[in-house]
Amino acid sequence: MKRFIYSILLFFLLACAAKNSIFTLHGEKQSLQAYEQLIKNARDLIHERNHKKALKVLDQAAQINPMDPQWPYERARTLFAMDRFEESAAACNRALAMDPGCYDALSLGWAARIEADHGAATTTQAVRQEIELLLHTSGRLADALMAAVQGYVCLAGLANLKSHRLAWSDFNQDGFVGLLVDGHRLFQNTGQGNFMEITEATGLGTYTSCNGGGWGDYDNDRHPDIFAFDHPGNHLLKNSGTGFFVNMTPIAFSPQPAMQTESAAWGDLDNDKFLDLFITNLAHPRYIKFSDLNMMLMNQEPPDYHYTDRFKHSGMGFEETNSDPAFADVDNDGDMDIYITSIYPGRYSHLYLNDGNGFFTDATWLSGTRVENAWGAAFADFNNDGYIDLAVAGENGEAAIRMSPV
Repeated sequence: MKRFIYSILLFFLLACAAKNSIFTLHGEKQSLQAYEQLIKNARDLIHERNHKKALKVLDQAAQINPMDPQWPYERARTLFAMDRFEESAAACNRALAMDPGCYDALSLGWAARIEADHGAATTTQAVRQEIELLLHTSGRLADALMAAVQGYVCLAGLANLKSHRLAWSDFNQDGFVGLLVDGHRLFQNTGQGNFMEITEATGLGTYTSCNGGGWGDYDNDRHPDIFAFDHPGNHLLKNSGTGFFVNMTPIAFSPQPAMQTESAAWGDLDNDKFLDLFITNLAHPRYIKFSDLNMMLMNQEPPDYHYTDRFKHSGMGFEETNSDPAFADVDNDGDMDIYITSIYPGRYSHLYLNDGNGFFTDATWLSGTRVENAWGAAFADFNNDGYIDLAVAGENGEAAIRMSPV
């Protein structure tokens, strides 16, 4: 009988414990949902520039989940927008104490410190020393490098810049490279480690629909020009040498380049000392007559520098999902070869070797450069062995390919 009573009591105690556990889990779930909703509300208020109310909402979030880094980071964003830079830096430090891998907080904190000290050299030097310390002490080198990049972006005054494509050039011949963002925003290098936007003054402000562009001196006047592209239309913008860009599209292109352009690259494909232009177009569907094929535009030289499309005679195959072309002399034979990425699963990049006259042969398989589902590509001799190497980025990650003599 006693054993039966003990069993009943034990069952009752276990049932109570299970019930309390269920209530606890349910309560924790409700608290987490309430916290996430408060964070979302705060972000909406920040976007609406209702900063005071956002701070109150974040105070409520902090009471629910005081050890989560989201609320101090959002608080830092809010304070930064209110020009309360020292408080913003302190909030970033709090977020980093909770999550050392919160690089957004690290980047914003450095920006806040620089603003609080009005960009003083002492603060700038302190940030650089902190970056160097991270590089030497971090157990994860990639994380430290990412933090370093974000730190230097802050120092350059480009922390809040969002973009699709970037291109560098000393466009005004002052000895410092400037930055072209998305083909229509131009930042001048001050020579002091930061950048100043001069878009409107250069005439580029009228091309806001562009999502990319690249530099090339198509008329050999020693002033880098811009080919800016987007889906509505493309533009050849001549650098006047006086700080202003002039639209030369109707003169250089007749008919004008296809409209669904994803990217473009400059290169002298036939060794005539004048830059040619390769354009990749996203063509859906592939086989209908009005699809936009790739274009290999050959420079016809002075006086008009007119461009003629020679893609159909180039030896290159067309892929409707081609995304990014890149030029380099891969085989060191004195002419520009081309690598073209292709996006979407089951679609592959291609390497074409130039015969010196603008005719290309597919060398993808033999060169080991076949990469699936890729967006961007860039060439550089990263190990200084005299052979150009290749980096490819895509939806499935990044690929680094070291070239060697065949």
